[in-house]
Amino acid sequence: MRVMDIEADRPKAVIVGTGGHAQVLWAAWQTLQNTPGQVSPLLMGWLEHAGYQGPTHLMDLPVYPETEAGLLALSEQGVWAFYFGIGMVTANPKRWDIFQRVQGYGFTPKTLIHPTAVVDSSAIIGPGCFIGARSVIQPFVKLGAAAIVNTGSIVEHHADMGQNVHVAPGSILCGHSQVGDHSLIGAGAIVLQQVSVGRLAAVGAGSVVLQSVAEGATVVGNPARPVLQGHNRNQMGQESVVS
Repeated sequence: MRVMDIEADRPKAVIVGTGGHAQVLWAAWQTLQNTPGQVSPLLMGWLEHAGYQGPTHLMDLPVYPETEAGLLALSEQGVWAFYFGIGMVTANPKRWDIFQRVQGYGFTPKTLIHPTAVVDSSAIIGPGCFIGARSVIQPFVKLGAAAIVNTGSIVEHHADMGQNVHVAPGSILCGHSQVGDHSLIGAGAIVLQQVSVGRLAAVGAGSVVLQSVAEGATVVGNPARPVLQGHNRNQMGQESVVS
């Protein structure tokens, strides 16, 4: 089979979003292209919200608006897959709403695993996840859909992460820990073994979580203590959002 035939048979994808996290995904995708034996979808561009007014191209790839015309242009090129490039800087279910909406257009979420990550074969990885450079996923881990295990993080054996969870760079989830849907584990934080973090909760950067965290709580420090109760539904700071 000729190279051009192989290229034609590869699925085609876009990255949802154009912000910092989306560009990290692009860099990981680029690394995959230069890794022998790795095959990933052809990247055809970026998908942004209908009111997007930024550059028309990023990394030499077109940016498509989430409009009827933009979605039609993607479908005409045979693009029916996406990498989920919306970041998460606080516990935020809005990111999950975006993920579901893009699926509603008929796009299939793809998981992107950096080639330097170590993922045990027994781990269960949901659709639309990102596993960053030098991260480690140990045996019998479960990752829900749209989860992020960011650069250099470690998820130990039997840990269970829900949907739309972000484990920020350098964090550690110890064995048999649990993290509920839409929660954030801040950079460099540690969640000890057998400890649960409730849904919509946030763990501050550098915190050490010794006891379970209630749903919707924000905890910080060593040992981690609650500083805010109730659901945290703030916006995602400066990250690009398809809205």
